[in-house]
Amino acid sequence: MAYKFGRDRNPREDSPEYGKRPVVYVHTPPFTDLTGFCDAVLRSLKAPHRPARLSAKWDSILQLLGAVGTRMLILDEVNNLLIGKVDQRAMVMNGLKSLSNELRIPVVAMGTSDAVRVFQTDQQLGNRFEPMGLPRWTISREYAVFIGRFVQGLELRQESQFRSREIVGRIHAMAEGLTGETCKLLTMAAEVAIRNGREIIDMDTLDDIPWTAPSERRRVAK
Repeated sequence: MAYKFGRDRNPREDSPEYGKRPVVYVHTPPFTDLTGFCDAVLRSLKAPHRPARLSAKWDSILQLLGAVGTRMLILDEVNNLLIGKVDQRAMVMNGLKSLSNELRIPVVAMGTSDAVRVFQTDQQLGNRFEPMGLPRWTISREYAVFIGRFVQGLELRQESQFRSREIVGRIHAMAEGLTGETCKLLTMAAEVAIRNGREIIDMDTLDDIPWTAPSERRRVAK
């Protein structure tokens, strides 16, 4: 969902502003250190990042983000930072503070509930980032509208119908009302629909998805 937010707000190829990146989305890699973080940002910018000193990569990031007019940096899966060593995590945290200060742009960090712990390890960052949780959806018209708009962005050839409480309830049950899981489920459904040559999300498509409920995944992982 965060990736789609960034994609929808950046100029398309037919726009005279193409090449500008008001919103930059970065997926935080696991086992990351400051070098890995810099590489992730450069990949997001589609910038070549040959082996180079960390200082050179850092300068490139500052120059590129300024050149493409970045006004917001979104970091997804920041809970991955907890996997790394404490000193590596501290360097990434200092890097985030430096980016925010030098470029004067907001940094939005997203992740699981563990993400809050990442910023609690740094008092200054903890003061800058206010935690905001996403509540579970209920089976409602608003949830149906959210599903419909998300699927529109997947650009399937046939229009999926989400006016039926039955299919909305089925999606809600499979994703357990979680926003991220709903987006993941619908993306997988679109991939299955395309492979099947039907290009529509309906009950048959949902039946074909190799899906495990989030609560079951968490239970198995323990």
